[in-house]
Amino acid sequence: MQLEIRGAHQLGALSKAMRSAGEGGKGLRRDLYRGIQRSTKEPKAAAKQTAATELPQRGGLAAEVARAKVTTRTRGGGRNVGVRVEAKGKYVRTTDRGLIRGIQPVTPGWFTETLQDAAPDVRREILQAMESTADAIRRSV
Repeated sequence: MQLEIRGAHQLGALSKAMRSAGEGGKGLRRDLYRGIQRSTKEPKAAAKQTAATELPQRGGLAAEVARAKVTTRTRGGGRNVGVRVEAKGKYVRTTDRGLIRGIQPVTPGWFTETLQDAAPDVRREILQAMESTADAIRRSV
């Protein structure tokens, strides 16, 4: 499962500017990626919490899905520039689609809807981190 934030062309241009900044760009890149990680921290925790509360408790399914690894992936170069939140674990995909082990229905979208609700705030925080990085590049030139 994954959720992407649009506006990747800006991230790609900023990554290119950081690469052309040389050694100073490495610290800027680290700060930018920290800001991106910070912006997705709460929505990732909310998705896990939603899994623990929305999915059936009996049999340990909710706990199993809530243990899924939820990560933030950032790509600054190449074709697929962007920020993506992914969950990898047992039953994550099927329960988000609305099925438990292929036969029992549940309310679909516990993962995608939780992250889509948080997307405007995450996007705003990412754009702020990108703007502060761009300001730092402008000051150094």
